[in-house]
Amino acid sequence: MYKKIRLMQLTKKGRDMKYHSIVRNFYLLLVGSLLFFTACTGDLITPTDLVLIEDTIPPVIHIMTPENNSYYSSNVLVQGRVTDLADTTNTPGKVDILEYMILGTARRGVVVFDAHGYFNFTFYSGDFEGEKTLVITGIDWNNNKTEQQITLNKGSFRSLTCIPGNKTISLDWDRSPLISEYTLYYTANGTTPDSLTGTSVPEVTPPYTLKNLTNGLLYSITIRGETGQEVDDWSSVVRTIPLSPFTLAPRVHGEYKEISVSWNSIPGADSYWVLRSLSKSGHYTQLSGLHTTTSFIDTDILPGQTYFYKIKPAIATAIESEPACGESFIYPPFGSYIGSYNTKDFAYSVDVQGSYAYVADRNNGLVIINVSDPASPYQTGHYSTPGYAYDVKVRGTCAYIAADGAGLCIVDISTPAAPSLLSVFPVTGYASAVAIDDKYAYVTVKDFGLSIIDISDPASPQEAGSYALDESPLGITIADTFAYVAGGEAGLMVIDISDPTKPGSAGTFDTPHMARDVAVAGTIACVADDASGIQILDISDPDDIAFLGSCDTPGSGGARSVAISTIYAYVANDNGGVLFINIENPEHPVLVESYTSVSSAKGIFVKDEYAYVAAYDAGFYILSAAEPSGLSYDSPIDTSSEIKGIEVDGSYAYVAASGQGLLVYSLNPGTTPVLAGSYTTAGVVWQVLVCGNFAFLTGYNAGLEIVDISDPAACEYVASCDIPDSTLSAALSGDYIYVSYRLSSGESGVVQYDISDPWNPEFINSCATNKSAKEIAISGDYLYVADEDEGICIINKNSLVQASSYATTGKAAGVTIRNSLVCIADGFAGVQVAEISGSELPSFLGAYDTPGFSYGTEMCGGYLFVADGLYGLTILDFHQPGTLIKAGEYHPAGTVEEIQSVIVRGRYGYMTRGNSVCILDLWPYPGL
Repeated sequence: MYKKIRLMQLTKKGRDMKYHSIVRNFYLLLVGSLLFFTACTGDLITPTDLVLIEDTIPPVIHIMTPENNSYYSSNVLVQGRVTDLADTTNTPGKVDILEYMILGTARRGVVVFDAHGYFNFTFYSGDFEGEKTLVITGIDWNNNKTEQQITLNKGSFRSLTCIPGNKTISLDWDRSPLISEYTLYYTANGTTPDSLTGTSVPEVTPPYTLKNLTNGLLYSITIRGETGQEVDDWSSVVRTIPLSPFTLAPRVHGEYKEISVSWNSIPGADSYWVLRSLSKSGHYTQLSGLHTTTSFIDTDILPGQTYFYKIKPAIATAIESEPACGESFIYPPFGSYIGSYNTKDFAYSVDVQGSYAYVADRNNGLVIINVSDPASPYQTGHYSTPGYAYDVKVRGTCAYIAADGAGLCIVDISTPAAPSLLSVFPVTGYASAVAIDDKYAYVTVKDFGLSIIDISDPASPQEAGSYALDESPLGITIADTFAYVAGGEAGLMVIDISDPTKPGSAGTFDTPHMARDVAVAGTIACVADDASGIQILDISDPDDIAFLGSCDTPGSGGARSVAISTIYAYVANDNGGVLFINIENPEHPVLVESYTSVSSAKGIFVKDEYAYVAAYDAGFYILSAAEPSGLSYDSPIDTSSEIKGIEVDGSYAYVAASGQGLLVYSLNPGTTPVLAGSYTTAGVVWQVLVCGNFAFLTGYNAGLEIVDISDPAACEYVASCDIPDSTLSAALSGDYIYVSYRLSSGESGVVQYDISDPWNPEFINSCATNKSAKEIAISGDYLYVADEDEGICIINKNSLVQASSYATTGKAAGVTIRNSLVCIADGFAGVQVAEISGSELPSFLGAYDTPGFSYGTEMCGGYLFVADGLYGLTILDFHQPGTLIKAGEYHPAGTVEEIQSVIVRGRYGYMTRGNSVCILDLWPYPGL
C-alpha cells in the first residue's frame, strides 16, 4: 500500500516537475532571444538575471520545531525557514514552491512563507497511529529541488497544552491509564529539557500551573510519564513565553504616510508578529511577515485614520500585548517628496498657473504638466520652441519663453493640450531669463544686457527699450519700478524701469561669487550666488544696497535659483538638491530642511504649499512647502476643577481634573467633546498615563491609582500604590512603572513598582533625587528626571541608582525624549535640546529662552511645542536642533491662566489651562 501511495506521489511530482521544466525552457528561450537582441541594442537583462538562469543550487530548508524523533500530540506546530542562493557568492535566488506531506497519510498542503523565508503551519495528528515521517519539499524557480524530513513518534500523551499568562504557564494533558506518575521538566533559555537538563517538578497531575516565572523568557516544557517499563513515555516539547499586559508595551508614532511602531525586546523571542485593528477592542489582523527587530513601519494606511497595534512573539502559544494607537499625518512634512515627472531633455525652469506647471525643457521646448494631483503629475501638452528653452513665465493665456538664440518665444496656452506659437521676438544675443509685468517682458540677454519688449499684443511684440550690461546676466525679477538682475560675476544689478523705454542704472552690489538668480520680498533681496550660497541684501535704497546675511548651501554645483515665500527662501542648489532656509531674521538665515534626492536642481517656483523644481536631467519634482500660519481653535473641554494633565488615546481624552478625578471625553473633531465616563480618585489627581486598557493616576495624597478603562463609561478601580504625600509623574518600561514623588519634609525621588499584575502592584525600589523630582522620561536603561535647580537627574532604571546628572540654567520642570533627542522645559530659562549618543549623559545642542515659564514640551514633525505658562503655547522650529527658531505662538484671549502641559496627537494639540483643555488644529504646521 505504501508503495502505491508513494508511486502516486511521485507521479504527481513528475507532472509538477514537467510543468516547471516547460516554464523553465520557455524562459530560457526568451532569455536567449533577449541575449541576441542585447548584442544589437544594449543591455536588456542584468548580470543578476544571468546568475539566476545558471542557478543549480537547491533551496535549504531548516525545520526549527518539532525536533527530530520527538513525540507528537493531537496538533503539531511546524516552524522553520527556507532560503535559496543562486550562486556561491550569496546572490539570492527565489523559492517557487514549498509544500509538505506526512508519508502514509492524506495530510499534505502548500506551505506559506514570508519575504525572509520563515514559515509556520499546523496539521492534525489525532487519528495517526505509530511513527510518522514529515517531508517538506522546496523547489526554486529554476527547478532545483530539495527535501527535509523528520521522524515523529506517537506517545501515550494525546495532548499537551500550555497557556502562558502573567508570570505563569497553565498546563493540561490527557491522562493515560498506562502511566502511573508524571514529572514535569522545563528550561527558561529555550533549550530542550530532559531528566538531566532544566528544572524538574515531580508528581504533577493535570491541570497544573507553573508560577513565579519571569516574563519575557522562553520556557520549554515536557512531561515524562512513568510506565513501569524499561522506556518511559515523554510528551512533545512545547515552548511558550509568559507575558504581562505591559512587557512588550508597544509605542506608536504617526508620520506622513506611515506609522512607526516599536516595542520592548524580550530575551525569549527573536522575532515578532505585529497585529493591527481599527478599534481598540476590535478584531486584530496579523500584518505580513515576521519581524526580527523591535520596530516596524506601517505604510499600508490611510492618512488621518487611527490604527491600534498589538505585538505578539512569533510563537503559536504566545499571548498579545496591550494595544497602542496612532494616526498618520494628513499632510506631508516640510520638504518631503510629493511627486515627479521625467521630461525628455534638461529641465531648467518652471512656472505654475492654476492646475498646470510649465517647464522650460531646453531642447525639448515647453512641457505642460497637469499638477492637479501633485502626487501623480502627467504631461498634458508640449511645444517645441525654435531655440533652447531656458526660462519660462506664464501670464494669462500666454507662456513667455527665453529661447536662447531665438530670443523671446510667445506661446498660446489657452488650450494646454494643444499649445501654439503666437510670435517670436529676436534679441541681440542669447536669451537666458525672462520676467513679466502687465505690459512688458524683460529678457536678460547674454553678451548684451537687458531687452525690454512691449507685449500688450502678444501676437505682435515690439521693442520698447534696452540696457547694455558689461557682464552676461543670468536671472531677473521685477518689483515695483525696478528690475533686479542676477549679473553673473557682476553680482546684483538694479535697473530703474519706471520708464521702460529709458531704463537706467539704480544701483549695484558685487556678490562674492556668481549671481545666478534673484528673488525679492519687500525690502529684502535673496541672491542665488552659486558657490557662495544665498546672499541676503537690504534693497530699501537701491543706490545704497547693504549686506544683511548669508547662508552656505552645501553640496556641489552651488545655488542656481531662489524663490521666497513669507519667512522662507527655497533654493535650487544644483547637485545639492533643494534647500529650505528660514530668513525671518535676515541677518542670521538658518538652513531648516533639505531634499537631496534631486540630482541637479536648476529652477524653483513656490505656490501655496508646494515647491515645483526643474531638476535638469531628473525632470520635474514637486515637494511639500507648507508653511506655519495661524492656529485654528477647536471646541474646548471645560470642567469645574483645575486640569493638570491630559492623555489622548484613540477617540478618547483622559483628563486629570484635580478635585474631580479622572474624566473621560469622547472626541469628534470639529464638535464639542462629550463626557463619556469618570472615576473619582481618593486624592487630588495631577497626571494621567494610559497604556492599553489601564490608566495610571498620580496626584496629591493619592499615591498611584490604577484604573481599568477598557469601558470608558464604567471605569473601575484596579489597585493603588501607597506612596506618601505627592506623586507627580509616571513612566512605564515593560513590567515596571516609575513614579516621581515629593514628601512634605522636602525629600524627593523616584519609586519603582512591578505592575506586571496590575491588581497586585509590588514595590521594588526607590531612589532619592537632589532637589525636587518632577517629570520622568525613559531612554534605554536610564530614567531622565526633571529635578528643578539640579537640572536632569539620570538614574539607572534597573538598579535605581543615580548614574549622573545634566545641569541646566533654569528650573527643570519637564523632560521629553524622542529617539535620541532630549527636550527640557527649563522654567524661566526656556527650553534646552540635547542628544543622547552612545552614553547616558546628554550632550548640549541648543537652547531658546521662551518669553514665559516653560512647564513642559512636546516634539512632533520637526517642531517643539512648549507649554509656556502665562504666555500660552510657544512653537519652535527644530529641524536643526542646534538652532531653535520661533515658528509661532498661541495665547488664549482674555485669560490670565497658565498653559501648564501640552501633548500633540495627530494634527491636534491639547493644552491644559486652568479648568479647561484648549484643543487646537495645528495644521498647517509642516508635518502635522
